[in-house]
Amino acid sequence: MLTYKSNKNAQKYIDCISYATGINYDAGYFEVDNQRVNNMSFSLGLSLPLEYNAFSALNISYSYGQKGKIGDGLIKENYHKLSLNLSLGGICFVKRKTD
Repeated sequence: MLTYKSNKNAQKYIDCISYATGINYDAGYFEVDNQRVNNMSFSLGLSLPLEYNAFSALNISYSYGQKGKIGDGLIKENYHKLSLNLSLGGICFVKRKTD
């Protein structure tokens, strides 16, 4: 997976957005007639902070993938997946600057 964030000390909201992309391949855990069902996927994502320089963010990602293959008694499945995730960074884990 590859992630990119333009600047940690950004002055604009758009500069606080993080971008991510990745490729995944696994041999799978599912087996048909002693043949593993392989899985390959490609994903793109954004992490949108809920507030300027906040710990909480809304994460959105899209994945396209393929499972299996045509032949040897197997079928191939193409899939699209859209994920939405809310990450809440707790303020209780931030060290206070003053007592």
